[in-house]
Amino acid sequence: MKTECGIFGIVYKEKNRNTICKTISGLELLQHRGRESAGITYQYNDNLITYKDSGLVKKVFQDFDKKVETNICIGHVRYSTSGDKNMEKYIQPVVFDLNNKQLSLVFNGNIKNINRSKEKFGLSNISMDTEMIVEIIKKIDKPSIEEKLTEFIEHVNGVYCIVILDKDGLYVLRDSYGVRPLCIGQNKDGYCISSESCALQEFNFVREVKSGEILFIKDKIVPIYLKKENILSKCIFEHIYFMNKDSRLDFKKIEEIRYNVGKEIAREDIEFSKEDSLVTGCPQTGIPYGRGYSVVSGLEYAQFLRKKDNTGRTFILPENEMRIISCKKNLYIDGEIKGKNLILLDDSLVRGNTMTAIIQKLRESGAKSVHVRITSPPVKSPCYFGVDIPSYDELIASTNTVEQIRQIIGADTLKYTELDKIKKEIGESENSFCGACFNGNYNEKLLEW
Repeated sequence: MKTECGIFGIVYKEKNRNTICKTISGLELLQHRGRESAGITYQYNDNLITYKDSGLVKKVFQDFDKKVETNICIGHVRYSTSGDKNMEKYIQPVVFDLNNKQLSLVFNGNIKNINRSKEKFGLSNISMDTEMIVEIIKKIDKPSIEEKLTEFIEHVNGVYCIVILDKDGLYVLRDSYGVRPLCIGQNKDGYCISSESCALQEFNFVREVKSGEILFIKDKIVPIYLKKENILSKCIFEHIYFMNKDSRLDFKKIEEIRYNVGKEIAREDIEFSKEDSLVTGCPQTGIPYGRGYSVVSGLEYAQFLRKKDNTGRTFILPENEMRIISCKKNLYIDGEIKGKNLILLDDSLVRGNTMTAIIQKLRESGAKSVHVRITSPPVKSPCYFGVDIPSYDELIASTNTVEQIRQIIGADTLKYTELDKIKKEIGESENSFCGACFNGNYNEKLLEW
């Protein structure tokens, strides 16, 4: 069971009527990370109450009483990549008992080898990694939850950001590879944990949860453990596509990174006539790339390609046919493009179906030519670490050259971006990222543990 999800949690020093409301608002701000289900767990009269269902956050909580007073709440939005129809089973948070205590857990990531995990820890009847995480924690022969979690992070290889609600506070874990993002916010009333900083709301960004770190958060941040000798494999696709433009990693805003990549692409591109050429970014991720491209190229930027409000991302829809239908139904042309050369920037080209539909729509509206600039390298390999990048057979770049792809999607020209240019703009060590979906260089420790 592979998921790219959003997790969120708040712990206030005292009971607050805004706890649940702010958690639900946080989940709405993380909706781009998952649209299939949503749920929360909160403490009320020494009990843990869980409310969850399939659907968007607004739909799930439209009739829910958000004014219950509590000081602690966690939440989850889910994006499935398995296509499993038994949705209810997979909706988080997951509540379980440990050491005569009731706990609730939310998780973002992917434990690659469930069968090996089952064998290693003597588990049975496990079909999803969230369930497996709970059972491993239970199985670890240590007296306290702190020791159990330390043993877990030492001996379980995988991609995971985990928040566990205890009635006394929040336990927070991030795997030693740092594949998925997780950050901490703080205000005068308490603390917030979020997959992305864009959802912190009135909480001030403090820092990222370190790779291999375990924390306990109540009225302060208490370090429990930090694993040594971490081998970082941060998902570069988070920077390129998945994260909200208003989020930041290591104090650098995602929108700024994308804007600068767009500028770099323009510096090495062919020249287009300023009189009859327009630049645009595919909504929404491609927009900062396009604006950066426009500044360096000197070409007019026009957002002639638009998406209807509240339609979400086609990438996280579970079926390919649904993505194509969504693209045709929800994307529309805004403005006059007849007789224009169009330079279209998008973050990636995975299957190619969406881009083909877009180009067809642009030509039907009278575009003179369409030039596609992809702000990442060709996606040639599947992702095994939590993003729905499918099998080799589905990936257009795994079996086709750039020229063949150009012909398939119907573009006049097509150019990709080198991985090194993206890493340069992010500004971290080149070896700290996972770009396996582009180059096939997987972290073997995550695949074969």
